Amino acid sequence: MVTKGISKKAGIIKKLVPSKKKDPSRIVDDDNNIIINNPIKEKKNDSNTNPIIKKAVKKSTTIKKKSKRDSVVAPIKNTVSETVMSSKNVNDLESSGEKEVKPVVKKTLGGVKRARVATGIKGFDKLVQGGFPEGFVVLVAGTPGTGKTLFGMEFLYNGASQFKEKSMLITFEQSLDDVRHQASCIGMDLVSLEKKGILNLMHIPINELDHNTLEKIKKEVTKLGVKRLVVDSISTLSINAPIYDPVKEIALKDIMNYKAFFSPPIMGDFVVNRFIYSFIDSLRRMDCTTILISEASEKGEYISRDTISEFIADGVLSITFESMGGAFARSLIVRKMRGTKNDDDIHPLEISENGLVVHESV
Repeated sequence: MVTKGISKKAGIIKKLVPSKKKDPSRIVDDDNNIIINNPIKEKKNDSNTNPIIKKAVKKSTTIKKKSKRDSVVAPIKNTVSETVMSSKNVNDLESSGEKEVKPVVKKTLGGVKRARVATGIKGFDKLVQGGFPEGFVVLVAGTPGTGKTLFGMEFLYNGASQFKEKSMLITFEQSLDDVRHQASCIGMDLVSLEKKGILNLMHIPINELDHNTLEKIKKEVTKLGVKRLVVDSISTLSINAPIYDPVKEIALKDIMNYKAFFSPPIMGDFVVNRFIYSFIDSLRRMDCTTILISEASEKGEYISRDTISEFIADGVLSITFESMGGAFARSLIVRKMRGTKNDDDIHPLEISENGLVVHESV
């Protein structure tokens, strides 16, 4: 009887087994010196002898057996436009008699198309892939008489009448009677929608603006469940910002540090800019799609008169008035719309008896 074992001598490992019974896991030379170990079998042997690994293998085997009785979960592969289930897993679901569960794709800007809010204005929505991205703050800037206020009102009117969405107009300049009359000139009956409670008009006189104005707007929007909001105008609001924005809100000590001194114009610009940042950020948190009406810069260096709202807003529309002897004197261009492949051509804008019409670019 031959005793099996391993002994070490002069740094060389020798096998004390007959050469005719070679271990398939080892390759030895003529003197029975081990040259190569079979890694696959060694790994297998290690897992069988190591109590910790053996326990883990046993546990994984138990889980694998259990999973056969559980429902099959198909992995989800995300793409830009859709969510796909692999054909292999779909076949597994069919063979198991279970119904296929289609994953729900939340429409966000993070790689997937975001839900669109159609304006309903003739010829416009196709310029921005079907409408404004939901929840956006869009700046509509233009010189006097370009139709920017009418654009905002028709956005609300169509939202309430066609899409049954709660809509609200906040104006600091015009009285509500003037707003209703102006809308009726292009075929929009605001009164009937107001009676149904789906459209709300709110007038805040300039002399009533104070540090609680923004909170009043938030409260009304939340209470009524407004989904479409138009503020007319950010220009009027920003001009009066230094009057009703308290010192504690503008954090002067953070800028001045009790040492620096600024001239009144510089301090005025700081107060206005900080207010606009805060105001637009608050609008984004209201869970509604908003249009901000703004006067255009007279010098043409900036789109808006306040010179900063176009950088903060999610989208920017610019409306101009230039009488060139053609059929239309007004024109519209989409200057910016985040997350959108927008049309960047200049389009003629018509104010008709039945609302605004955006025509094809010339």
